[in-house]
Amino acid sequence: MRSYPLLADVHRVGTRTDQKDRARGVVSVYVLTTLLLARHGETDWNRDHRWQGHTGPPLNQTGRQQAVDLAREIDAIDAVYSSDAERAYETALILAERHGLRVVTDARFREVNFGHWEGLTRAQINRRFGRAFTKWLSGEARRPDGGEADEEMAERVFAALAHIFDQHPKERVLVVTSGGQFAPWRRTCWESTKHELVIRSRRFPTARSSNS
Repeated sequence: MRSYPLLADVHRVGTRTDQKDRARGVVSVYVLTTLLLARHGETDWNRDHRWQGHTGPPLNQTGRQQAVDLAREIDAIDAVYSSDAERAYETALILAERHGLRVVTDARFREVNFGHWEGLTRAQINRRFGRAFTKWLSGEARRPDGGEADEEMAERVFAALAHIFDQHPKERVLVVTSGGQFAPWRRTCWESTKHELVIRSRRFPTARSSNS
C-alpha cells in the first residue's frame, strides 16, 4: 500500500423531497459539491521521518513521480486548491497541469504547526522536550511545543472548505494538503456538520501516523 500521496472523495450533500416523497417519508439526497482531497508527495523529511508542519523541503524525485502517478487517477475536475506549503503546491501544480487549471493557494490548508518540533524526528523530540511527542501522541499534551492544537487547525481548514463550497456549487474541486489533516477532517465532518459532508476514502492514515 502506497504511503504518498493519499486521495479521498468528499461530498457536500443536501436533501430535498417532493410532495409524494414527503407522504411516504422518503428523503432524496443529492450532491452539492465534490472535493477530492490529496496528500502531497514525498519529501526528504518524509523519507527521514522528520516532522514538517509549516516548514519543510520541496518534493524529492520520488514525490514528483508519485504526483505524476496520482494525476492519472484524477478525472474531470473544475478547480484546484492547495496549501501554500511548497511540497503541497508543487504536487498541486503537477496534478493541475493535466487538466489545464491554475492552482489557488490558501494558507488555511497548511498542516498543523508543529512549532519547535519541525525538522526533528520523534526520538529527537522526546529527548529535547521531555518525552513531549509520546505525551502528545497519547493525548496527554494538547499541542506541540510552540505549535497549534488539532482543533485550531481544523477550525481554519473548515473555514477554507466553506469558502470552496460557496464558490464551487455542483463542481469537483481538488484540494492538496498534508496527510495529518485527513483523519481530523473525517472525524470532524461527522461530528460537526450533521451529515452535510460524506467522505469516501482510501488509504487513510491515522491522525498521528504521519510526519506530514
